[in-house]
Amino acid sequence: MQINLGKTKTRKPEQISLDLKKDKLEGYYTVKRKLAYMEATVEALPYWKNFLSVFSFLLFV
Repeated sequence: MQINLGKTKTRKPEQISLDLKKDKLEGYYTVKRKLAYMEATVEALPYWKNFLSVFSFLLFV
């Protein structure tokens, strides 16, 4: 039989709420990162359209 003479570790309610807050923040930053990626992609589309138009014109001529 073992007897635990050390202090038992208990979690305070504040620690639990901090873990939940951390999970919410990670989710928020994940969504924010995805939106930034989509925004950068959409901003680059007009340049690709111009590049492909010129490239196709050069191939045609």
